[in-house]
Amino acid sequence: MHSSHQRQIQKVKMLRHRLSELEAQRVEANTPAPSKVYQEFMEVIFQLEKAEEQLLQSAQNIYDKTRQTNALIVATRHKFVDLKKKMQLNEELFMVNVLRPARKLMLAIQQREFLEEQYQRIITNIKQERYASHDELEMDVLRILDQEKSLSSQSAQENEKNEKDNPLPPLASLMDLTTEDVEEAISMTSVLEDFKKIVLPAVHPDTSLASPEEFHSAYQVLQDRDFLLMKAYIAEYKQPEDFNKDMDPVRNMEEQSQLLHETQKTLSALEKRYQKLEEDVTEQELVDPEELKNNLQQRREDILARIHEESEQILAIREKLEALLF
Repeated sequence: MHSSHQRQIQKVKMLRHRLSELEAQRVEANTPAPSKVYQEFMEVIFQLEKAEEQLLQSAQNIYDKTRQTNALIVATRHKFVDLKKKMQLNEELFMVNVLRPARKLMLAIQQREFLEEQYQRIITNIKQERYASHDELEMDVLRILDQEKSLSSQSAQENEKNEKDNPLPPLASLMDLTTEDVEEAISMTSVLEDFKKIVLPAVHPDTSLASPEEFHSAYQVLQDRDFLLMKAYIAEYKQPEDFNKDMDPVRNMEEQSQLLHETQKTLSALEKRYQKLEEDVTEQELVDPEELKNNLQQRREDILARIHEESEQILAIREKLEALLF
C-alpha cells in the first residue's frame, strides 16, 4: 500500500478514536457537555467525514486502476497467445522439415556404420581363415543382417517414443515446503477453482459462443497447470464487482489496495514472460516467416539427400554381405 494511503487510514483511525473519547465524555457527564467539548466533538465529526470521503475517493481511484491493470493483463495475454501460436507453428515446421529427417539421418548413419564395422570384421575373419566352414560364415552373415534389421526397428521406435514423451518434473518433497510454499499452494488452489468455475463455462462450446480454438487454448492452460495464464484468463472472464461506496472506507481501501497489488503482480509476471518469448523468436520469424519456411524446406531437402546417400551405402554393404553367402 502506498504511504499516502496509509497516512489517510491512520488519520481516519485517529479521528475515530478521538471521537469515541469525546462521546464517552458526553455520556459520562450528568450535565450538558461543556461548550469546548461540544465544539471539539463537532469539529472532529466534520474532519472525520472529510477524511473518510477522501479515503473513499482514494479507494475508488485504486479500484479504477485495478480495472485498467486487468485490461492490460487481458491485452498482454492475447499478445502472448498469438505469439505462442506463431512459435508453435514454426516449431512444427522445424519438427517436420528438420528434426524428424535429422533423426532418420542419424539412424541411417548408425546402420551404415554398424554394417561397415561388421563387414570389415567378417572380411578379416575370412582372410585369417577363422571360419571352420561356409555354413559358419553363412550363419555369421545372416546374424548380422538380422541384427541390423532389429537395430533399425528398435531405433525407430525409440525415436517415436522420445518425440511423444513429455515427462513432468518430479514433485518437490513435502518436507521441503516452507510456509510461503504452503500459502502459495493454497492461493493456486483458489486460482484453479476460479478457472474451472469462471473461465471454462465462458469458453466451452456448449455454454458459450467462444470459438473452439479459444476453448482448446484455455483447456491446454488447465492441463499444463499454468497458473499465471489461468490468472490472466480469470481477469478477462470474471465479471468485475462494482465499487462499494457503502463499505467502511478503511476496509474498502485495504481490500482495494490488496487487489491492486495482486493484479499488478500478475501483469508484471505476464509481461516478463511475454518479453522472454519475444527474445526467443528470431528476427526472421517475425519479419519474414515465408523466408523461414523456405529455409526449413531447403534444409529438409539437404537432409533427405544425405539420407539417400546413406541408404545407397547401406544397400551396397548389404549386397556385399549377401554376396558372401554364395
